Amino acid sequence: MRLTFHNAINNKLTGTTKTRHATNPSTNTLLPAVPVSTPEDVDRAVAAAHAAFPAWRDLTLDDRAGYLLRFADAIQANRDGFTKLLS
Repeated sequence: MRLTFHNAINNKLTGTTKTRHATNPSTNTLLPAVPVSTPEDVDRAVAAAHAAFPAWRDLTLDDRAGYLLRFADAIQANRDGFTKLLS
């Protein structure tokens, strides 16, 4: 299985010109490449977060909780995949 990782900036998956690999310490095999972000990538992510914040701030507590619960449910539904990915 070949995995491709991206940054998520402003609700879009973006690549970087540079990537790096880590090594699985239990098997000594290379893990999939992950993006190496530049300061400009971080600046774009921060700018997108600042732009998104007013809409989030204006949501009711119940609406925010709903989004967070759906996110938690998605993590739970995919926990086996996350476990394999992280170990």
